[in-house]
Amino acid sequence: MASKKLFGKSLDNSLAHAFAAAAASATKTVLSGTDLRGSVKATFENRKEAIHSRISKLEESGVRGTGKASNDTRELYLENINEFVSGNKKFEDVIDDYAKLYAEKIESNAVWSWAEDIVGGNGLNYKQRKEIRLQAMEKGLIPDVPFKEGTRYPDFSKVDGLIEKVEYLPERLWGAKDPKQFEWLDSRIEGGRPKGMTWHHSEIDGRMELVPFGIHNIINHKGGRSPGHWAYIGKR
Repeated sequence: MASKKLFGKSLDNSLAHAFAAAAASATKTVLSGTDLRGSVKATFENRKEAIHSRISKLEESGVRGTGKASNDTRELYLENINEFVSGNKKFEDVIDDYAKLYAEKIESNAVWSWAEDIVGGNGLNYKQRKEIRLQAMEKGLIPDVPFKEGTRYPDFSKVDGLIEKVEYLPERLWGAKDPKQFEWLDSRIEGGRPKGMTWHHSEIDGRMELVPFGIHNIINHKGGRSPGHWAYIGKR
């Protein structure tokens, strides 16, 4: 069976980070040895369950954590999409198939485009592309990240397991470009930044959140890099 990965990171790696984060958090509270171990274990198990749940939804749809669907399933939904492109099927007949292909691209955590990486993508209008995205969310193929109330700030913390790590940039780096900021942030991770992850500039001063590149890339949002915010530097 293909390796089970979620959004470009291995389950073991993600759970290891969760265990370490829980341990670090727990040490800030005065607990007995037994209570401390229980607190860490509970946090670890909760995150493990959330990640396994998202993996199961992806696999049930035929989309694998490696960014590839099972061969038979993938061939079937690509065949359906090609029938639509040829004019033999209606869009509503293949929206589920497009949702699976779309989720595959998001979950790969790689750069992609509708024109080059989605079959028939050039012929899809804005409304259809939006419907595909919403269908992928509704089917649980990709996370539905909400915005904080009354804002365009994404709240990645509302989806279990999406934020792998939080760091605070020193003020001297707030005006630096991404490569310099990310270099400092990556140095804070043992072994470096996991493949497929990126740093999100939160609207909170200095706060950086390590999240999957794929889902971060499709959310039209505001954050620390937006005009009037702590990390705004104009065109990069």
